[in-house]
Amino acid sequence: MKHSHLIQLAVTVLILGISLGLVVVSTIAVQSEAKKAAELSSEISTKRVETMRVAEASAALPALVSAEQSIGTYFVRADDIVPFLGLLEKQGDAQGAKVEVLSVDSNTSSADRRISISLKITGSYDAVLRTLGIIEYGPNDIVLTNVTFDTLRAADGATSGEWTAAAVFSLGTQAVEPAKK
Repeated sequence: MKHSHLIQLAVTVLILGISLGLVVVSTIAVQSEAKKAAELSSEISTKRVETMRVAEASAALPALVSAEQSIGTYFVRADDIVPFLGLLEKQGDAQGAKVEVLSVDSNTSSADRRISISLKITGSYDAVLRTLGIIEYGPNDIVLTNVTFDTLRAADGATSGEWTAAAVFSLGTQAVEPAKK
């Protein structure tokens, strides 16, 4: 009989040990799976944020394209410089002044893509000033960098009251075509 109590005790301790071992193994397995679930949940959250950012960027794209096109209207494409110069001459004619293009210099080494334009504007004092103002304050990215304003001498064949302005402008040009919708 002594042996049967010891056998029962040993079997009970063995079952208890196996049960504790299974509990420890199960706890480790559950913690491992919980860690994987937390990592997956974090990845899902990250992907959800990325998806929202992509959606916001996609929603903002039409507005950006519109803004780019709007800003692009202030710049002259390098291909359109000759018609632009013709427009400057017509603007002078409309003010009663004669606009002559003396030189056009493209500064290709500069990163800001600007063209230097030298003009000679001849006419009455008011016409020359109005023409300078219309060119400088027109709808383009153009800056008056230098101007010499003087009257013409009668010896040069000028009529009385005729003025001349030798002006240098810096014109912003468009580097690339704006994006299309």
